[in-house]
Amino acid sequence: MSTIASATDTDILYAPEQKREPVQQLGKDEFIQLLLVQMQYQDPLEPMDTNESIAQLAQFSALEQMMNVATVTEKQMAYDMVGSFATYSYDNEETGQTEWHTGKIEYVKTNGEEIIMGFSTGHEVPLANVEEIINGSNITGDSSAFDVIGQTVQATHETKNEDGSTVQQIIEGEVLEVTLEDGDAYVIIGTGEESLKIPFEDVQNIVENPSITGREVTYKTKDEDGNAIEATGVVEYISITEETTYVYVNGEFVDFEDLTSVKNKPKEE
Repeated sequence: MSTIASATDTDILYAPEQKREPVQQLGKDEFIQLLLVQMQYQDPLEPMDTNESIAQLAQFSALEQMMNVATVTEKQMAYDMVGSFATYSYDNEETGQTEWHTGKIEYVKTNGEEIIMGFSTGHEVPLANVEEIINGSNITGDSSAFDVIGQTVQATHETKNEDGSTVQQIIEGEVLEVTLEDGDAYVIIGTGEESLKIPFEDVQNIVENPSITGREVTYKTKDEDGNAIEATGVVEYISITEETTYVYVNGEFVDFEDLTSVKNKPKEE
């Protein structure tokens, strides 16, 4: 036997109110729905004028064409931004905070009608979150950290050995990102687990003609079974100490002496 709920049932009295989110923009689907409702509830004694209906359909067609053109233009603009450096806002789901980052736009993808930008920082954000495209070509002695994004720099960097001793290094690599912490600027060089976060004040100079940073190299290494092999990759940065020079490539440090070939950079067209 079925049970009929009474007006005094607790589940009914205290059920959460279902709020309807209002539509902020009138799109083509809403336009069609309004036109259909208007035709459905028209007065049969005074039906809609045929010319008026044709005019509304023509307006809808023009609206749809304008929206299509706008979408194509927006996508083309996004594709043109690939390879540029930009500042953007990022909603961190773990902290619930909105963060500001700067990085290189590496790719564009679409999710339905939404355009997503992929950054060298590993973040994916909507196109609307991109705030500013940065031009890092004009560098001066009084430049800020953001001016060196995309530039190859030399910087000093300290690391500690397993025994606790300090090792002084000179790092040469491309600045991929700038982060701000407690008002201090840090440049990010390299990707993966061995990426470096270096205080901007430790950046010594801009390298106009990088040595092998960004070049494709072949080097001697070992596979998972310990067999000697050769591998190829692009040098992300160079670490120079008093004892030796290492290149960071394919997520590992390679002794400079283990390089077997270095390819020239392609000529700019």
